[in-house]
Amino acid sequence: MGMIVEIAKSIFGNYNTDMELRAVLTGGMYYQHAKDNAVMPYGVFSLIGIGQLELMGGTLATNNLTDCQVQFDLYSKLADGGVKMADITEKLWTAYNWKTLVVTGYNLIKMQHLSTQPDMITDE
Repeated sequence: MGMIVEIAKSIFGNYNTDMELRAVLTGGMYYQHAKDNAVMPYGVFSLIGIGQLELMGGTLATNNLTDCQVQFDLYSKLADGGVKMADITEKLWTAYNWKTLVVTGYNLIKMQHLSTQPDMITDE
């Protein structure tokens, strides 16, 4: 299978085994698009960039790096003034930031938080 499928499977696997994240993200975790009847709070992740970095003339199989950027979008009702969203964000960071994921066909996958951009969307 391709790298994208394997990374997605690993992200789902991490979500499914992290009880603290599942406890606050009760509506589930989705890849690219949530289902139409998804119940908040839920998360959606996408792979937004994949690149190859050649190190010291190595081949892909020996010492090149693959850089893959993953974006998480979190959805929650704002009735509590954002307290729930802050809790979800903290649990997501704990579950994925600087964590090593097992990805079939790759030696080491290390996730690192790069930025947070909060947006508020309402049904007004």
